Amino acid sequence: MEKFLETLLLLGLLALLVLGGVWLLRGLRGANLFQGGSTLPSRLEALRRQAQGLEEGQRQRIEEVVLAAWEAWGRGDRAQAEALAAKGEALLELLKSP
Repeated sequence: MEKFLETLLLLGLLALLVLGGVWLLRGLRGANLFQGGSTLPSRLEALRRQAQGLEEGQRQRIEEVVLAAWEAWGRGDRAQAEALAAKGEALLELLKSP
């Protein structure tokens, strides 16, 4: 019985070690470990939807920024993707204002 508990404890410690390693690797890749996920995909989707109500040329400008943000996100360049999303949101506000 003592051997069983000792083995169980070692397996638990090994599992914690593996989880810690995965957590650290995600941190090195730039993932935000303390937030469940990024809001960027929903922001980009909302931006694309809101641009549908604009004139063709204006909508196309927003869609180009959204596409560039998705491409940056796909390359793993989160900072660039966030900056492009902010640019698109500001551009949308500017184009919607009278």
